[in-house]
Amino acid sequence: MGETINELNITEEAKFDYAFLKDLLVGDFGSDLPPNFRISQELVSEIELFLNTNKKVQGKYYLRLTHTDEFDQDLMLFITRGKLEENKQYWELKGITEASGWSEEAEENGIIRAWYETKVANTTEKTDWVAEMYTYKIIDKLEEIYDIGGRDEYIGAREEVARKLSREQSDDRGQKEIPSRRVKYYLKKGNFSSGTADEIIGMLNRIADECRERADQQGI
Repeated sequence: MGETINELNITEEAKFDYAFLKDLLVGDFGSDLPPNFRISQELVSEIELFLNTNKKVQGKYYLRLTHTDEFDQDLMLFITRGKLEENKQYWELKGITEASGWSEEAEENGIIRAWYETKVANTTEKTDWVAEMYTYKIIDKLEEIYDIGGRDEYIGAREEVARKLSREQSDDRGQKEIPSRRVKYYLKKGNFSSGTADEIIGMLNRIADECRERADQQGI
């Protein structure tokens, strides 16, 4: 058997994170990947070179690497060991964030793992019409907040939606963290109760009303 070759697979979540950091997302609220989107080949090649030349990766199942891109932006890369096929060892790039977004406390508390294990929705999967209706209402209300209150109000509202979805998905093993920038993908799964959806819509209605009142007071 020959020498093991390490090869990197790029998950959809990592693509989404990279596009988000580079302001390359498209669609509603800038939350969709462009068609045929690919991560920088320079980044992929650098990771594979590290995997194939660093003996420390042997026996490792989780790697956290830093990378400085061509714009001098420091990124943190989260990689897990994948399947082994003959002499080829696959690794999964699970998530990417700004290096400043990582902390040892978040790592130890499982927040980082919960983040990079969160899946974006497969938009080809079928969802029932009730979930689709709620998803449309929530996204439409977020768009209304963006139009009335601007980007900051929209981001704040989106974070509140993420917190409510996270709370519903938590179990005895702890809090499930749903990143706010992946909210739209998560909503498309339809993996939430009608009670939570009603609560979110009520909250967004209140935020929209407050934004509207502030805009009226400022004469916008």
